[in-house]
Formats: sequence, C-alpha cells, structure tokens
Amino acid sequence: MCNSESVQNDKEVCSYAFKAFRYEKIIPNPSSKVPFPRSGHRIGADSTNFYSFGGYNPLVRDEVEHHEDDDFWVQSYPLFQELWKFNYA
Repeated sequence: MCNSESVQNDKEVCSYAFKAFRYEKIIPNPSSKVPFPRSGHRIGADSTNFYSFGGYNPLVRDEVEHHEDDDFWVQSYPLFQELWKFNYA
C-alpha cells in the first residue's frame, strides 16, 4: 500500500489513479465571487490549483449590474479577460 513513509523510503512505486466520472458538488460561499458561464476559455491545472482564463458569453450583460461605469468592461464585452483560480488540495 502506498503511503508517505513508503514513498520516502523508495520501497514502493505509487501512482495516482484518476477517478473518472466521480463528481463532487461544491457549493460556494454566498459572499464569494464565482465566474460567469463562458465558452472559448482556456483551462490549466497544477498539483493544487485549477485555472480558468478568458472566455466569451454575449448573454452575460443582462446578469451583471453596475458595469456600465467600468470602461474596461464596456470595451472588452462580451470577452472575459480575467484569471480564476480554484484550490482543490
């Protein structure tokens, strides 16, 4: 069996087994921000974080309030130019 002690002692070779189709619903804190739905984004991950950058959603304007005063938002709409990070460790 793989554990941290056997890995440190090089007695055993351990590998990660991807758990395909195993989903866990995560409910965000109501006070935290979450990304809007999008397509055309780019994603990546490292050992502890999942990253999402950019994307496109022409319908998001109806969902967002108080962005009419934000020049950057008005100029880049409907493209997202933000980086989101989710820690899953």
